[in-house]
Amino acid sequence: MGAVSATKANAVKSIQNGFISGVSPDGIAGIFEVNDPDEVLVILERRGIYKVAIEAGVPIMCSWTFGTTQTFSASWGGKGSLLPELSRMFRTSLFVFWGRFGLPIPMRVPLTTVFGYPIPCKQMSEPKKDADPASRRAWDQEIERLQEEVLATYTNLFNKHKEAYGCKHKKLVFK
Repeated sequence: MGAVSATKANAVKSIQNGFISGVSPDGIAGIFEVNDPDEVLVILERRGIYKVAIEAGVPIMCSWTFGTTQTFSASWGGKGSLLPELSRMFRTSLFVFWGRFGLPIPMRVPLTTVFGYPIPCKQMSEPKKDADPASRRAWDQEIERLQEEVLATYTNLFNKHKEAYGCKHKKLVFK
């Protein structure tokens, strides 16, 4: 077990050296969605994971953990607050959270993780800015294909297992 700086170059190098890389796709932005009545995954504008997988030539493995949004409550001032923007700027989470007894102890809720099938990708290097249009198109098309498959996989995982977890009333929302 270890950690490396969260850069694209480090992620590709680690994967190519045989390490498994786990990524929370919505990062800091997802924290500010924890109080939403539905489950929110901030992923629509995030394409770095696809670029890493393509360059490393490894499949993407989607998983969803039910119960994580019930472990803590959080406050950051609501809409219009500067905390989400400051969190992104400082690359750290700036918010107040609490669990049992108003302390930073997680609520006792079951956590259940479900996994999708590996989504293969074509290995290629990211084209340079002055690359021929065909290379750029192939790169962009592979990213689009991966995003479509990843979103479909998350949707299927969530909808297939949400009733068993006891949250059949919830929807999965992509932002």
